[in-house]
Amino acid sequence: MLVLGAKNLIKHDPYYPEDGDLIWCVFDCDSNSNEDLREAERIAEEYGYHIAFSNPCFELWYLLHFIDHGAYLKDSSIVISKLDMDGRLKGYSKSKDYYDILKPLRQHAVKRAQMLIEKHKKTGQPLLQRDSNPHTSVVSLVLYLEKRNT
Repeated sequence: MLVLGAKNLIKHDPYYPEDGDLIWCVFDCDSNSNEDLREAERIAEEYGYHIAFSNPCFELWYLLHFIDHGAYLKDSSIVISKLDMDGRLKGYSKSKDYYDILKPLRQHAVKRAQMLIEKHKKTGQPLLQRDSNPHTSVVSLVLYLEKRNT
């Protein structure tokens, strides 16, 4: 589990949260069970880490730059197929840099991601679980970074 891995890494490197150091764990739902996700959340809360979780995959964050999508997404291949279209990120590759393409559309993604979060909250759906599909809290990390850069 990534959050536990972060905790183990910190044993070997200096980490000063009192001076503003933050640890962000960015991960997808993948095959994590709800129990795994609850444990990741518990550890993150205990140690003051932040989580940027995407369900079903990180590419949902990219997709929200182009469209408002609130329906269930079976897996990453479905998200990538929706992303790999004309007018979006045709020829999408996980290893390619899309920053310059996505940056002008970021506020659309922020708004759409926040709407998905609110939708799950209104239904009482915990955000860090398999049933919170689609959902991405990458928006929290992006907003944090934007705030630090102003």
